[in-house]
Formats: sequence, C-alpha cells, structure tokens
Amino acid sequence: MIGKFCNTIVLTFLLAASGNAITNAPGGVEGCSYWGTPTDTVMYVPSGISFYCVQKPERGAEAVYWTADTKKGRIVMTDNRLADLRSLSYINFEKTSLKRAQISSYYNKKLETDSITFGFNRRTDGIPVRQNGKNAEIAVYNRVLRPSERMRVETYLAVRHDVTLKNNYIASNKEVVWDTQDLGDFSDCITGIAKDDRSTLHKDTALNSVLTLVCKSELIDGQYLMVGSTKDKARFTVDGNDSCVCGKKWAVQASGADCVVDAVINLGEFNQIVSGTDLKTLLLEVDGVRYPVDESGTAKSVLFRKGTNRLRLLSTDEKLAHKENAASVFNKLVVYPNPTTDGHVNIQMELAEPMAVDVCLYDMNGRLMNRQNTGVDDYHDVTVSLPYKGIYNIQLNTFKESKTIQLIRK
Repeated sequence: MIGKFCNTIVLTFLLAASGNAITNAPGGVEGCSYWGTPTDTVMYVPSGISFYCVQKPERGAEAVYWTADTKKGRIVMTDNRLADLRSLSYINFEKTSLKRAQISSYYNKKLETDSITFGFNRRTDGIPVRQNGKNAEIAVYNRVLRPSERMRVETYLAVRHDVTLKNNYIASNKEVVWDTQDLGDFSDCITGIAKDDRSTLHKDTALNSVLTLVCKSELIDGQYLMVGSTKDKARFTVDGNDSCVCGKKWAVQASGADCVVDAVINLGEFNQIVSGTDLKTLLLEVDGVRYPVDESGTAKSVLFRKGTNRLRLLSTDEKLAHKENAASVFNKLVVYPNPTTDGHVNIQMELAEPMAVDVCLYDMNGRLMNRQNTGVDDYHDVTVSLPYKGIYNIQLNTFKESKTIQLIRK
C-alpha cells in the first residue's frame, strides 16, 4: 500500500508530502493523517495521537519495530516488550512459540509537545536489541480515537493481516462481524474474508491454523466471512455417532450475504494423517451438511449461510483415531494458501529442536523444480513458487525426518 499524507506531516528523510486528502481510511474512521508503508515521520499532535502498527515477527534476536521520540525521551516497541526509556519502565509481552503477525498501538492525550517523531528500520540505544523488525502497515491519527473507532481500525488491520483480536470485530459500517462473547469458545486463530470499500479492503483468503478458506463467490461491499476455532488439538478420537471426529472445531460468521468457499485442510496440524488414503476418508460438516475432502485436502464449494455456521471434521475410518506419527520433529507445520492461484505458497515450520531443512519442490513427474536450504533454527518461514497450474509435491528434509505435502496451483 502506498502511504497517504495530509499537510501536517513532515518526513525526516525530507520526502515531499503529497498533500492529498485521504478519501478512505482504516475501518472508515475519518481523519487519518498517515496510512500505509512505515516510514520515518514527524507528526504535529497538539491534540494527542493514536498510532497503529502491524508487525510480522522474524526469527532471531529481539527486534525493534518502531521508536517514538517525545520531549521527555524515547519509547521503543520490540517483539518482546514496550519500553519507555524516559522512566526505564518495561511491559513484557506474552510469549508464543509460533510467532504471528501482531498489532501494536500507542495513545496519548498529553504529550507536552506539539510534535512526535516516529522512526522505523533503525537501531536504538538503551535496550539490548541487535536487529530491526519487519513492519507491514501503519495508521496514524492526530487525535485520540474513541473506543468504537479503535475497534474499527483494529478490525481492518486484523482481517487484512490475519491477526487475532480479543475484542469484537467491527466493519466500517459499524456492524459487528465477529462477536467475541457469543463465539467465545472459538477464540483461536480468528481471521476472515472481506470486502469493505471504505477501508479499501478486499481479501478472498482466510488463514486459520488448520483450515484455509478460499472464496469462490463474488463478494459485495460490506460482506465479511470470519472464522475462528477452538483451542483443542487437531486430533481425531472415536465418536459414538460417527466413526471418528476431530477435537478442534470451528465457527464461521457470515455477514452481508451467503458465501461459497473451498476449505483446505493444513495437513501439518495432524500427526494422525499419514497418507492420501486417510484424506479420502474425511468429511467437513457445516451445520449437518457434509462435504467430502479430496486427495489434496480440499472440500470444494462449501456453502456458508448468512449468520453463524458451526463446523467439524469427521472421518469414516475409525482406525484413524488410533494412528499417530512417531515422534515427528515437525511440532507445527502450516502451509498456505493451498490451493494457490498466484503460485506463491508460504510454509511455516516449528521444529522440536534447532536444525536445517532442505526444501525441495517436485512436479508430478518427479522432476526437481526448485531447492532451498534453511539455516539451523527451530522455526522456519519459507516461500515456494509453483511456476504453472497443476499438482506439485514439496519435500521437507531434515537429518531426522522427511515430510512430503501435495501443493496445487489453480
């Protein structure tokens, strides 16, 4: 996204401000002073400030995302903490094993100065950090937003970057598109598909930890399809009514209209699925309607009705509940989007111990198309490109174990 400026912003790199008024804004909240790619800015803030930044954590040392220089000193945001160097105080963040994109925010009504400087992509003094973090998008207002406005801005950023929020998700038209109270059991990996013109948001893929939803129908303005899952493990157990049922379940809240999607199972979450035969026994059930899963792990043309839909994953093979991959080094493996339309597939791997991974891409004739080797670490995030439409195999090799996953480009 290209950054947009109003006349109150001066870039510290002496870039010329465009002076164009922002006709659209995050969440439809008017008065945004800067919105777009992170860049060093000096903000005129006599009435206060509201600042949002989306960060995408990277492996390695503690990373600085942004700094704010006020009259009394510097404030630093890293992937581990918010540090106020003026008072030498810290707020440490909750640790997660598989780092995901996150949103940081900063509000202040009384800065005791007319301006504040935000800096990106630079090192800072006074805190032991050794590298800079990756910022995806920022939004800045030269006033303190009301709580309802904050939720609309956060909803836009969260849906666009697949960030899970603890509060309600609210569209630019002020409609609640995900109710955290009614859907409290499904608070894990909340994400969505959406078309919201006032936010210039058009997103047709939702990446949950286990299910990836790819929209197949034409979206209308104001339409959202939000999905969240329970925190249960993706593990099959014998059920009294069905042969086998997955402990993790999902809810989908559709706003604006019905929506048709392809639902792709991220196989790295399931230690019990060990072959293509296992995939063919799976059924995705949406409010009693069952959709078969094909050999690529995809349930085709799944219909979600406007309102709340409940999902569960079943297997017709009772033996699946008793299968288990023996001591896999892949604690977590997330592959998305799969199928892909543009050929790009992201692979996130959390390993049981630090080791290198040899990533090999083969076509269906067994020809090696691409190969890349990661460094030694317990977390890897790589991207592979499928050159043409068709079916491929990606092989992930460590010195202890190899895993093969089928990829599809439509």
